[in-house]
Amino acid sequence: MTLETHDQIIEKRRSNEKGTMMSSRGVSYDTLLGFNFETMRGKKVLDIGSSLGSNFSEEAKKYNADVVSISPDFKDKTPDNKNKNVAARVQQLPFKDNTFDYIVASYSIPYYLPYDFAEYNRSISEILAVLKPGGKAYFYPINTEQKKLIKKVLSQFANFTTFQFAEDEGGGVSKLMLIKK
Repeated sequence: MTLETHDQIIEKRRSNEKGTMMSSRGVSYDTLLGFNFETMRGKKVLDIGSSLGSNFSEEAKKYNADVVSISPDFKDKTPDNKNKNVAARVQQLPFKDNTFDYIVASYSIPYYLPYDFAEYNRSISEILAVLKPGGKAYFYPINTEQKKLIKKVLSQFANFTTFQFAEDEGGGVSKLMLIKK
């Protein structure tokens, strides 16, 4: 028996019958995160925790979105117009303030963050800094304990943001939409 490589598995999940790109979990990103790709048309988007050849980036490009992906696993640390894959962590984003119209984090934030108020606070602060006024950030998944901590962190940013959690059908896991005022 031969095992499939990560790339082979991703390729199999790339699209369903309708041609919609799927997350590595086999669910369309717009369903998973709760947005419509059409709203990202021509906008600047930050994909947090991405991988090279990200399905999200490929789908967003169909809508002429300008996607920049970050992951600590990438090699180049310099964001510029040519480099769309930047080595970075959400706690220290290498972008100017008010750069992005949208930010997406699928299975990255808070998924890989240590369960710590300071880590969450620093991450949300960085996200709000690079998000344009009126910009939206989407996060999935968020478990019950993470949700409590995120609410506590977001209460400090009440003058700068509004937010809304939505529960998955099975309960226990949420998605979050954050809007910068």
